[in-house]
Amino acid sequence: MGLSFLNFGTGWGKQKAKSIPRRAQNIRKTTQEELDSEIQQVADIAEEEAQDVINQVTQEQQQMQQMQLQAQTQTRSQQFLRYATVGGWGVAMAVFFTSMVFNTPFSLGKAVLSLLPGEPHVAVLSLQPQQDRMFVGDTVEVDLKLATNKEEVNYFKAVINYDPQVLRFKKMEIDRTKFDDPEKNKIDPQKGRIELIVKRKEGSSAFKKDTIAKIYFEAIADSPETQIALSQKESLVLKDKKGKKYNILGKVVAGKVKIHPKLVQEIKCQKLDIVGSRMNKAEWERLTKSAPIPLKDGGKWLSIPQSGFSLLCAYSDDGYLYFLFDNMNKQKINNVQFIHNTTGSKAKVEKTEEWSEGDRLFYSAIIKPDKWIKEKPGVYKGIIINVDLSSKTIRLPEKGSLEIFLTD
Repeated sequence: MGLSFLNFGTGWGKQKAKSIPRRAQNIRKTTQEELDSEIQQVADIAEEEAQDVINQVTQEQQQMQQMQLQAQTQTRSQQFLRYATVGGWGVAMAVFFTSMVFNTPFSLGKAVLSLLPGEPHVAVLSLQPQQDRMFVGDTVEVDLKLATNKEEVNYFKAVINYDPQVLRFKKMEIDRTKFDDPEKNKIDPQKGRIELIVKRKEGSSAFKKDTIAKIYFEAIADSPETQIALSQKESLVLKDKKGKKYNILGKVVAGKVKIHPKLVQEIKCQKLDIVGSRMNKAEWERLTKSAPIPLKDGGKWLSIPQSGFSLLCAYSDDGYLYFLFDNMNKQKINNVQFIHNTTGSKAKVEKTEEWSEGDRLFYSAIIKPDKWIKEKPGVYKGIIINVDLSSKTIRLPEKGSLEIFLTD
C-alpha cells in the first residue's frame, strides 16, 4: 500500500511534472500571440503616426516652398514696379524738360520756358511761305520771321534746309536799313542748305518782332508737300545783357508748300530753212549742230516729269511741225496722236524714223496742224499728246495741256 501509494504519488508527480511545461508553453504561446497582436497594433499606430508626421512635414515643406516662391515673386514684382516707376518718372521728366527747351514733343508755352535757369528761351524763328500751293515753274517766296516775346536782340543765325530736287534757290533779300550786310553767309544749292548770319545795324530801333529776310525759290518739280526747315541746334538768337550774350531761341517753325504739276507746259519750236524737209536722224543732228543727242545744257528739250519723255520741236514755212521724242520707257512707240483739247480735232501724224542710242529710244514724226486753231499768232494752245507704247498709253502732259510756240 505504501509502495503503491508512493508509486502513485510518484506517477502523479511525474504526470504533473509533464503537464506543467505544457501549460507553460500554452501560456507562453497565448502570451506571445497577445504580445504579437499588441506589437502589431503599436507598430501600426507608430506607422500611422510616422506617416502623419511625414505628411505634415511634407505639407510644411510644400507650404514653405510656396511661401518662398510667393516671396520671390512678390519681390520681383516689387522690383519691377520700382524700376518701372523710376523709369516712368525719368521718361516723364525728360519729356517735360525737352518740351520746355524745344517745345517738343509737347508745346508747354513761353511762360513755362521762363522757369528754366538763366535767360528764358522765348524767341521763335519761323519760315512762312507767301502761298502754300504753287505750280512747277512758279516762284516761291518765303519770309524768315522772328518773334522774341518783347526781348531785345541784335544777332541772328538761321540754318535753313530744303529739297534741291524740288526747289532751286534764286535770291535772298535783307532790309539794309535794319541790318548790316550778312556775315559769312553760306549757300549750298546742291545740298539744299542756307546759312544766314545777320546783325542789327547800330542806331536802328530795337528788334523784337519782324521779318529778317525774304528768300526766293523756283519750284522745279511737283511735290505733295515739301518742307523748308530750320535747324534748331545750329540756329541762334542772341541777347546782350551786361556785356554777355545769351541764346534765347526756344522754337523753330518750318514752312511747307504743295507744288502741283504745271497745268500748261510750253514747248518752243525752232524754225527750219528747208521747206518740206522730212526730219530724220541726220536732220535732227544737223539741227542740233551735230551735238550728240540728248542736247547739252542750254538745249531746247522739254522734259515732262514722271512720264519718261522729253520733246524737241521744229517747224517750217510749209506749215508742218516736226517732233522728236526722247523715250526713256524702254518700250517701242507704236503710235502717237496730237489732239486739240478744246475741239477734239486730231492732227495727221507721219512717222519718219526711229532709232536707239544705248537705253534711249528716239521717235521722229511730222504733223500737219491744219485743223488746229491759233489762239495767238504763232501759238497753238490746249494740245495734248497720246503716246501708244507696247503695254500702255501715256498722256503728255499727264495733267493740263501744251502750248506750242513757233519761234524765229
